[in-house]
Amino acid sequence: MAFGGSADSLGIVPNFEHYFIKKGTYAFWLFRWAFVSTAATIVSGAVAERIKFKAYVGYAILMGIFTYPILAHWAWSDQGVFSRTKDDPLFGCGVLDFGGAGVVHMTGGISALIAVVIMGPRASVSYEKGLMKAPPGQSDVFKTLGTLTLWFGWFGFNGTSLGAIVGSADTAARAMVMTTIASGTGGITSGIIWMKMNGNSQININPALNGTLAGLVGITANAATVETEGAFLIGITAAIAYTLGVGFLDKFVIDDVVEAVPVHLFCGTWSMIAAGFFTSPTLYKDAFGVKSDRSYKCAGLFYGGSGSQLGANLFFMLIQIVWVFATIGVLFYVLNVYGALRVSSFTEKIGVDMMLHNENIAGDADDMDAVHRSSTVNRYRGGSETPPLDDEDSVVGMEDPTWVTSMPNSSKHPSAKVAPSPSWSLDNADDDEL
Repeated sequence: MAFGGSADSLGIVPNFEHYFIKKGTYAFWLFRWAFVSTAATIVSGAVAERIKFKAYVGYAILMGIFTYPILAHWAWSDQGVFSRTKDDPLFGCGVLDFGGAGVVHMTGGISALIAVVIMGPRASVSYEKGLMKAPPGQSDVFKTLGTLTLWFGWFGFNGTSLGAIVGSADTAARAMVMTTIASGTGGITSGIIWMKMNGNSQININPALNGTLAGLVGITANAATVETEGAFLIGITAAIAYTLGVGFLDKFVIDDVVEAVPVHLFCGTWSMIAAGFFTSPTLYKDAFGVKSDRSYKCAGLFYGGSGSQLGANLFFMLIQIVWVFATIGVLFYVLNVYGALRVSSFTEKIGVDMMLHNENIAGDADDMDAVHRSSTVNRYRGGSETPPLDDEDSVVGMEDPTWVTSMPNSSKHPSAKVAPSPSWSLDNADDDEL
């Protein structure tokens, strides 16, 4: 649907020309499947530990079959209303979103912001003097591995966004090199910023990792059209955008577990804006094969452009925000009104994985909340009685932070506080929690 023809002359309503996979389109389908999957999964990290599984599946379906395909059609289909390949493109340029900073990352980021605002903070999170206090995350090793995996995947994300390597090898290679420069610069800059903000002499791994992702998102809209110096500046400013995004979350008491909103929404927005400032007319022409007069008209303001490219991108982002609120926003609101969005307080405090999937997680060497919770929740298996609750509907013993952070197995650790052991079966959990 995203890349088929248009059912109207303006390019607003797509037809179903390419809705089904056809011979010769397998590589194209797989590539675009990865894009829509990314847009859908951005939300998962932001709402972790508190969203109902069925609610998330419903969101992913709506995103995959309606919200994202329409945006992709508008921006990337040959005759989409905002497409740069349209016969009469918006402001003479059309939207420049080379790898999906707007269509993919902003869409996921806006959806994540809507979700976390509607759902509210996790039960384990509190705010004091504008600063969030939350349980520690999982293994820094796993975080780093995940970031490096994303970094590697981004070379395909940006490098092949022209749809081919043959005949476009130099443009693809340039996009990958600029991706490397911006991401590395973003990680270093973010690490330094947070080191100075916290008054430390060491770089904190978490903002450095998210700063790397910030640089990756920041270069995504313009990876093929910016010079080397532009990639450096975009990486630096993307780290700043990420830092401002974290401040935004704290100021408005928004609990985004993995900081998806600062990385994807704030940096995706900056990437789209940066395309209107840093696009080189020569590289624009090389990438898209347009005439010289258009390449100079659609160049960035720092390279003598008319501002048309910046205007087209800003207009597209405005429409995009409205569209995502009108679709994903309405879905999350309705689910919340009918109590179908967030798990119960009890399920949340026990742990969603434990409560819904009945997993027996063995803890040994990693400081993970699921490990600590499983070692106590397992004691409640086997009978009909419910575990003891305090006035705040939490398991007795779980309210004490020394219990939550005990290492590595709370049943053996000398400082751990063991909750009483009445018999109770997770198998009797309410199916509605799914």
